[in-house]
Amino acid sequence: MYKLIALSKSKRWWTLGALSGALSLAFLDQMNLPVALPTIQKELNLSTLTLQWLVNAYLLTWAVFVLTGGFLADFFGLRRIFCLGILIFAIASFGSSVSFSGWWFISFRAIQGFGTALMLPAAIGIIVSIFPEKQRGKAIGIYSGLASIFLVLGPLMGGVYTQFLSWRWIYWTNVPLALFSYLVIVLALPRIIPEHKKFDFWGFFFFTLGFPCFILALMQADTWGWKSGIILSLFLVSFISLFIFFYIERHVEFPFLDLKLFKSIRFLVSNFVFFVVQFLLILPVFWSMSLQRIMNLTPLHAGLFIMIAVLPLLIVIPLGGFLSDLTGPRIPVCLGLLLTLVSMAWFFCLPNMTSTLLIPGMICFGCGVSLIFAPISSAVVGGVPPEKRGLASGILGAIRQAGGTFGLSVISSMLMNIQKERFDYLIKTGSHQDLTVSNEEFDCINMYSTNKCNIAVENYQTLKAYAIDSYNFAFHWIYLLCGILTFIAFTAAFLAFTKKNRSKKASL
Repeated sequence: MYKLIALSKSKRWWTLGALSGALSLAFLDQMNLPVALPTIQKELNLSTLTLQWLVNAYLLTWAVFVLTGGFLADFFGLRRIFCLGILIFAIASFGSSVSFSGWWFISFRAIQGFGTALMLPAAIGIIVSIFPEKQRGKAIGIYSGLASIFLVLGPLMGGVYTQFLSWRWIYWTNVPLALFSYLVIVLALPRIIPEHKKFDFWGFFFFTLGFPCFILALMQADTWGWKSGIILSLFLVSFISLFIFFYIERHVEFPFLDLKLFKSIRFLVSNFVFFVVQFLLILPVFWSMSLQRIMNLTPLHAGLFIMIAVLPLLIVIPLGGFLSDLTGPRIPVCLGLLLTLVSMAWFFCLPNMTSTLLIPGMICFGCGVSLIFAPISSAVVGGVPPEKRGLASGILGAIRQAGGTFGLSVISSMLMNIQKERFDYLIKTGSHQDLTVSNEEFDCINMYSTNKCNIAVENYQTLKAYAIDSYNFAFHWIYLLCGILTFIAFTAAFLAFTKKNRSKKASL
């Protein structure tokens, strides 16, 4: 448990501003890149799978190391680990900005995720350490609120950079912002001496080995084959490693992941709901690509459309926190999930991806997920004993990134497989039954709005129509899956967040 550190009022708020800047960088990297992906794919000549890993490399390393970041902050000190994390993030941003190949880009995106995993758990710890208990809710609200501005502006900024300057500006602008946060923390915040705590090395080792192997197997199964030796080996290594990990965590004094926390139904359901929400928040990544590929919008216009989905964050996130303070988490969380479910039903019923019909669903989606953030965070951290709140925050961060990573894996796999099967079916049952389209030609048809694929003109328009039809068909199934997950989360939250457990602390 972190001790309160005395700071002057000005230093306290300067520190909070710097920490908000760090969270803003993490949000920006999630929201402004998707708008630029089609342009990056063309400029660097990347495959669809490589493009997918540009997003997933960041999310995967963030998810894997966020718990480690919390432990390292406890062991070496909050200020030291935060500063290390944001410096790593700045260096990786510069490396990403000068990318010349897919694997170079992916490598520095992974390093960015590692830097984020170090700095964000430490940031929460610093806030708890410099603000008294009665001001912490307000401080965390400001911390999230200021960063949400960049979450909203992210798609627009990505569109402006890509269309008028270069997508590389997405990463160049990170460097001065990161250095500003670093300098403020170094100058305003004294060194925070951590309490002695033994680091669970073997728990960390087996988790770090097992979890990435599992995600990698999911990501590459379609490319390498579900029955291929390497995929089966990855699954085997992940299951054995995670089995050993859970065994260790039950028998060590200071576990890497305290499994006792999950005995609380409220804690368990809160994390599940947050996992589902982060799974769903991968959808805007695909929307931005659809708006450019299917509807031929410019990166700027695509960014403006994606802003519709995230704009409610500025207003609705504080509203969710206010409702949670008045009534507990049940009403805002269930209302948010209900709105999200309505948006999934709206998208499922759409015949195709048209810009005007997307807007009501995007607004409903943005309002729904925004209502959930503050109540779930409060339920997770507030529902455990004070001495375990730092760990609970780290678990929530890990669940957040795991949900995003898993969502990207599942949705990408469904999109690639269902679209290709539907595309092949349309060819076999259409007027071009004698045509054979390679995977490279299929990717090219999806990537470009005009014929740049060396396909006969008389065939291209038909094949392009088939590609659009199969794309819309695949997303109908994706929205159905998302709707089912949302309904399960709604049911679980409705049953778990009762008046009885609203005030009941987890018995751990």
